[in-house]
Amino acid sequence: MPNLLNVWGIVWLSICTLQAQPSSLPVKLNQLIAARYPDSSFSGIVQLYQGDSLVFELEQGWADRAQGIPLHKEHLFNVGSLLKPLCSAAVLSLLSEQKLSLEETLSKWFPDWPQAQDIRIRHLLSHTAGIPDLFGQPWFYWHISNAEVVKNLQSTPLLFEPGEAFAYSNAGYILLAELVGMISHSSFWDYLQTQHLQDLKMYHTLPAYPPPKGIARAYSKSGEIQEVYMKTLGDGGIYTSVEDLSRWAKAYFGGRLVPDTLWQEACQAGQLNSGSPAGKILLDDQGLALAEFSAYGLGWFIEDTPEGPWVFHYGISGAYYTEMHYHLEKKYLLLIFNNTAGEGVSRLSREIRESILLK
Repeated sequence: MPNLLNVWGIVWLSICTLQAQPSSLPVKLNQLIAARYPDSSFSGIVQLYQGDSLVFELEQGWADRAQGIPLHKEHLFNVGSLLKPLCSAAVLSLLSEQKLSLEETLSKWFPDWPQAQDIRIRHLLSHTAGIPDLFGQPWFYWHISNAEVVKNLQSTPLLFEPGEAFAYSNAGYILLAELVGMISHSSFWDYLQTQHLQDLKMYHTLPAYPPPKGIARAYSKSGEIQEVYMKTLGDGGIYTSVEDLSRWAKAYFGGRLVPDTLWQEACQAGQLNSGSPAGKILLDDQGLALAEFSAYGLGWFIEDTPEGPWVFHYGISGAYYTEMHYHLEKKYLLLIFNNTAGEGVSRLSREIRESILLK
């Protein structure tokens, strides 16, 4: 194992600049990261694009402390809920193929489930269906399958009538993944691969169970390996690299995966039955609010800021913590992959967002 006194002092840093981008921005971002982590304790990958051009890149920390392997952008991270925008995009693809409608209820596919007649696909995408989350359910266990989740949901009471409130639900996105499989006459993973991943050459995007080769290990704050390998897909359940995910995001926001009108609708706040926006107040790792309110659309959180609208999502799995942000007007794409429990990352991402646009 490498000398821990030197671990965080070892930094692999590359900075890429865009001709139209002020040359001071990469320096400013590097200084910002150093100021938030004065002991060089940040471990992960940061990438910033404007359009298709890479503006800034940081690779820092260890992929495997015991083996002394430094982190690189080719390493795979379990991105948890960052799969939700990809799941939403698969649903929108079926919508563009006229194979479903966002206003259809689930009774078409689950005729024996009484509550299905009130739950619309739009409700599932916006976390307003009232479906409870997986964790804490008496039937939950770590290696539960999608099919088992769907079966158990049909005998689990809703938290509220669909559309009445917002309740973030991993189970709801597992249900969406199963619907994608049913409607496409394949499986969610097969549909995602054939319709989106293969064309983008996302060869390093793989199911999390069993764990693939080439992963960055994830470490808790106490330094222990903390990784979760769940079988479910849709809510999370994949490993990917920052390179693969950046390709997906640029294709998505470029209208190459779903029509512009559909991804733009996904980036608008969902509405409750009362007319209020769907969403919640997000907290940082210290329990403090990150914004007054974060709305939720169809697979994306949305924040209107003085610098313009950002859409984003985060993912947590064990000690992996990842974020993806996109500025709808300036076309900035920010990706942060962390493998040390995400300490300070949610604050860092917002500091970077402000720094980009407040030159």
